[in-house]
Amino acid sequence: MDRKPTSPEQQTKAVDECNDSPPEALDDTHAGRTRRGGRATGSRRDAHPRTTTQPEPVACPEQDEAAGAHQVEAPPEAADVPEAEQAPPVAAPRAGRRAATEWSVPREGATTVTAAGAGEFARRGVKDALDRETVIAVARHTASNKTAGMTDEQVLLWLIERKARRDGLAGHVFERLDARDMKRLYTLRLRHTWLQLCEKPNEKGIDGTYRGARRALARRTVSTARTAQHKLTEHPTQLKTAASKVSKKARSETELVTPRGVTRPTAQADGLHGFRQGGWTIKDVREMVESAANPDRVTRVGAEAAKRATVKAGASAAAASATFSVACDTLKVHRGDLTVAEAAENAAWAGGEAAIATVASAAVTKTAAPTIAAGVSLLAGSTIPGTTAIAAGLAVLGPVSVGIGTSAAVSVTIKKVRKLLRAASAAPRSSETQPKDIAMPTIHDRR
Repeated sequence: MDRKPTSPEQQTKAVDECNDSPPEALDDTHAGRTRRGGRATGSRRDAHPRTTTQPEPVACPEQDEAAGAHQVEAPPEAADVPEAEQAPPVAAPRAGRRAATEWSVPREGATTVTAAGAGEFARRGVKDALDRETVIAVARHTASNKTAGMTDEQVLLWLIERKARRDGLAGHVFERLDARDMKRLYTLRLRHTWLQLCEKPNEKGIDGTYRGARRALARRTVSTARTAQHKLTEHPTQLKTAASKVSKKARSETELVTPRGVTRPTAQADGLHGFRQGGWTIKDVREMVESAANPDRVTRVGAEAAKRATVKAGASAAAASATFSVACDTLKVHRGDLTVAEAAENAAWAGGEAAIATVASAAVTKTAAPTIAAGVSLLAGSTIPGTTAIAAGLAVLGPVSVGIGTSAAVSVTIKKVRKLLRAASAAPRSSETQPKDIAMPTIHDRR
């Protein structure tokens, strides 16, 4: 009878015999016992096997091949594809190399800040040029006999001679600015009337008359005042004697206009119809006159001077942004991450963005300045509590916010346009380097 191998030597011998014997003999060898007459033969030890650790079944190559002959063949892998049909390997991008048009965060921030600063500088230049033109025009109107035949520089020199002239001219400038604001509000349909100044200054104590097609409606709704008198002062005595300069017949229809922040609640008791606060403070008007009375800046007058100031600010912003861009790319060009052409392209984009943002900021603030001033005048003249403080905030932050917001919006728009152009130029390159799709053969194709 056959016994199971118990010792290590016998197990090793059984494994060798299994590997050398054919499959038919292997089946008999692994049977372990035979049956005669439906009854198993063997020793009692075979009937009650011991609980010892049995050897692991030995893997026979012949049985593995015979069992795998009936399995379905798997589809070939990508490695079975001929080398001619495989796509060529794509070269990996160079480590540390960035795209030629990719910008760094310091460059973007510096360009935006430079454009905003240059836009504010251009806004102030445009404002000074237009304010100086207004001061010269008012001086020629109020002192037409003395300024006849004078140039702009001579008019400014005439104002510098005496401080009393500048103080008197400041009151007439306040009248001109208030009339301009009223006209703007009338155009925007925020007021029913507009103020027309008199041809002769201080004619019978009246500075102007309210006009407009909607004046009849204004009488029934807002006010019945027909004329206006301006006082650029906060002195109580001067405000109290304002009615004495107006004829008794016109006092009941004359409105007293004071600077922003100066109240006159007893105007009705003095015989006038009422009072209204303008959109300009005493400090704003006097600083405008003092700043304009400078003969060294006589060339900076009018719209042409405003254009020159805008162009100068835009060129300065472009030069500063391009210089900073070159400074950011110098080390990259030295290391070989960027070429000289790529660095020049970045500098051109930075300079162009700063120049466009500066010009756009100056143009928008120049257009929006009259509307902002009119809004300040509307809030200051309102009787609702708190509107005076809102008007002061709008007068200070309105032009600055518009300029900075315009510069930031233009800068962001240019950056987005450049990103779109960069993506459009990178799309064809990626499609060229992308490997072609290989059709994998199926089981039916192989058959």
